[in-house]
Amino acid sequence: MMDWKVEAIPPRPAPPVLPPPTPINRGGCRSLFLLHQEPGVLEKTIRLGCVACQRACSGSICRRCVAQVKKNLELMKKEGRDGFFGYCLKCHEVAKGSHLAHQDNIIPVDRYKGHLVAWVTGKENWAAIFHGIQSDMCYRPPIGRPFLLHTPEECCRCIECNDVMYTKRLYDMLSLYCTINCWLEERSGGGAAEVQVAKALLAMEFDSSTHAVCLTCSMAFSSSEASDHAEHDMLSIVMESGRLPRLQIPSAHYLAHVWRNIKGWDPDGMGDILIKDNSSPRCQTCQMRLVDGGSKTCSFECCLPQPSLLPRPLQRQQLAG
Repeated sequence: MMDWKVEAIPPRPAPPVLPPPTPINRGGCRSLFLLHQEPGVLEKTIRLGCVACQRACSGSICRRCVAQVKKNLELMKKEGRDGFFGYCLKCHEVAKGSHLAHQDNIIPVDRYKGHLVAWVTGKENWAAIFHGIQSDMCYRPPIGRPFLLHTPEECCRCIECNDVMYTKRLYDMLSLYCTINCWLEERSGGGAAEVQVAKALLAMEFDSSTHAVCLTCSMAFSSSEASDHAEHDMLSIVMESGRLPRLQIPSAHYLAHVWRNIKGWDPDGMGDILIKDNSSPRCQTCQMRLVDGGSKTCSFECCLPQPSLLPRPLQRQQLAG
């Protein structure tokens, strides 16, 4: 007869504790973001729907509120409003004493360097609507950073790439191009001497050690090689931001007359013009060159959805949603 021995079954190990899942950005509903990594501000939870009216939408602001904001931006522009005031996203009007209950939905607006701007810290519940807009100003506690409300106007734009070059400045309205590269685009088939010089400049390789260019040898060189070109036609090079080459042209040089319509001339006749810039991002709406590489648009007006030709039933459906 067999003897059966009963042993206790060991307990199952407890399942591992997994961290909570990372929230997924669905349908364009952005989480509140960090404005240029402001120190001490942590990212908040995802906020669904329109930040103005809380209606369900596929982005941070619905089409109905976009239409209201665009209308009021135009009114602000026509009125030429000055001073510090607030814009209420709930009522879509300038905030007054009766808007104290909407304090969390008021955008601080001020005129800064001649333009209307919104001051944003990144902690506001409506801050997501300024996501992707450039602000090349440093953070200023406690008001944050200024974000341009309107697309720059009354300015001179490059006739080749549409970049904003100047705004209301004497002598600057004579400029037609922002770089030598844009100037060459309309003359690429020409055989004039200045066209050949422009092509040679665009073919050169520039780095942080570049000191000058020799137009005689069609080459760029550093300061240690300057003695080899002492008797040649040389022009100085300044590397903007360490990567964008600017050509310095004295007023007596023959190229000063040829490239007078390129951005970068001062009243004394000295030229400091950009050779090329193929790396800077552009505003997706107005094509203005952006300073902030992580941005998509230059202003709040440019970031708002543009009107599209849609059937009326579909327009009503989108406005209702």
